[in-house]
Amino acid sequence: MAKGWTFQSLIDSKMIVSAHCHYAPCYHSHVLDLVKLRDRFGPDAPAMADDLIPEAKM
Repeated sequence: MAKGWTFQSLIDSKMIVSAHCHYAPCYHSHVLDLVKLRDRFGPDAPAMADDLIPEAKM
Protein backbone atom coordinates (compact mmCIF):
# COMPACT_ATOMS: atom_id res chain seq x y z
CA MET A 1 0.00 0.00 0.00
CA ALA A 2 1.39 3.39 -0.97
CA LYS A 3 0.51 5.22 2.25
CA GLY A 4 0.70 2.26 4.64
CA TRP A 5 -1.95 0.29 6.44
CA THR A 6 -5.01 1.88 8.00
CA PHE A 7 -7.41 0.20 10.40
CA GLN A 8 -9.99 -0.15 7.64
CA SER A 9 -7.51 -1.60 5.13
CA LEU A 10 -6.44 -4.20 7.70
CA ILE A 11 -10.09 -5.13 8.30
CA ASP A 12 -10.80 -5.27 4.56
CA SER A 13 -7.77 -7.53 4.04
CA LYS A 14 -8.94 -9.81 6.86
CA MET A 15 -5.67 -9.29 8.73
CA ILE A 16 -5.07 -10.25 12.35
CA VAL A 17 -2.84 -7.95 14.37
CA SER A 18 -1.42 -8.73 17.77
CA ALA A 19 0.59 -6.77 20.32
CA HIS A 20 3.40 -8.33 22.34
CA CYS A 21 5.17 -7.34 25.55
CA HIS A 22 8.89 -8.05 25.32
CA TYR A 23 9.66 -7.47 29.01
CA ALA A 24 10.46 -10.44 31.24
CA PRO A 25 8.67 -12.06 32.94
CA CYS A 26 5.53 -10.76 31.21
CA TYR A 27 5.76 -11.72 27.52
CA HIS A 28 2.00 -11.14 27.24
CA SER A 29 0.40 -11.02 23.81
CA HIS A 30 -3.08 -10.01 22.71
CA VAL A 31 -4.96 -9.93 19.41
CA LEU A 32 -6.14 -6.38 18.76
CA ASP A 33 -9.80 -5.62 18.06
CA LEU A 34 -9.41 -3.75 14.77
CA VAL A 35 -13.10 -2.83 14.60
CA LYS A 36 -12.94 -1.11 18.00
CA LEU A 37 -9.72 0.67 17.01
CA ARG A 38 -11.32 1.81 13.74
CA ASP A 39 -14.40 3.05 15.59
CA ARG A 40 -12.25 4.97 18.09
CA PHE A 41 -9.61 6.47 15.76
CA GLY A 42 -11.38 6.43 12.38
CA PRO A 43 -11.10 4.14 9.36
CA ASP A 44 -8.26 6.11 7.75
CA ALA A 45 -6.09 6.29 10.88
CA PRO A 46 -2.61 4.85 10.25
CA ALA A 47 -2.15 1.45 11.86
CA MET A 48 1.59 0.75 11.66
CA ALA A 49 3.60 0.24 14.86
CA ASP A 50 5.55 3.49 14.38
CA ASP A 51 2.22 5.35 14.10
CA LEU A 52 0.86 3.81 17.30
CA ILE A 53 3.87 3.90 19.64
CA PRO A 54 4.18 7.24 21.45
CA GLU A 55 7.35 9.14 20.60
CA ALA A 56 9.96 9.38 23.35
CA LYS A 57 10.06 12.78 25.03
CA MET A 58 13.44 14.46 24.91
